[in-house]
Amino acid sequence: MGIKAEKLKVSLEKNDFQRIIERYHYKPEEGQRIFALYERMEKEVEAKAYLKISGKEENKEAMVLVTLGKDLDVLQEKYSKEEKIWEEYAIECLSMELLWKAYEQVEEKIYILCGQWSGNYGFYGDQIPLEQIKEALLSMEQEEVSCNGAGALTPKKSVLYGIQLTEKCENSGRDLCSRCKNKKCENRQYPQKEVLFYGYQKIFGKKEDL
Repeated sequence: MGIKAEKLKVSLEKNDFQRIIERYHYKPEEGQRIFALYERMEKEVEAKAYLKISGKEENKEAMVLVTLGKDLDVLQEKYSKEEKIWEEYAIECLSMELLWKAYEQVEEKIYILCGQWSGNYGFYGDQIPLEQIKEALLSMEQEEVSCNGAGALTPKKSVLYGIQLTEKCENSGRDLCSRCKNKKCENRQYPQKEVLFYGYQKIFGKKEDL
């Protein structure tokens, strides 16, 4: 199967914001401010997925490239230049939630395309060697997302990953974190533990610097 480009319609619902407040350790009174920023940034989101499905029927896998588009980077950079750290970090958190929504839509589209369920995930730089990222991007036959020598993607709110597909529904349907083998990911969701999210590392530095 060739490369399939799909536009995605990702958005956050009202009930998502309570989870965001809890997950990213915001104060309840910050909820309205978060929602106002989301209304501003959602106008800049142009979500798209590139799908490449390969392998035999019983051993298929999908390579997926998801991006929220370049305009969101421009908005976040604007806040960065203005030293508005709260807004810069909030965009990081909200973007992460939009990417989660994109992952869910991609699974639905994969099932429509090939009739198989999504199993375990593997992310470039984690389970998949980072040095393979340029070759993988070239294989996706697109020009919207690029990477630098360190493997960082542009636009920044872009993710390249692989999914093992399965014909068994019971091997799918679990939350993404339980299907990802990277146990050290700072974005991994542990309800019983405090997690250092990517946004903190990006904006404030490494954990030991906090």
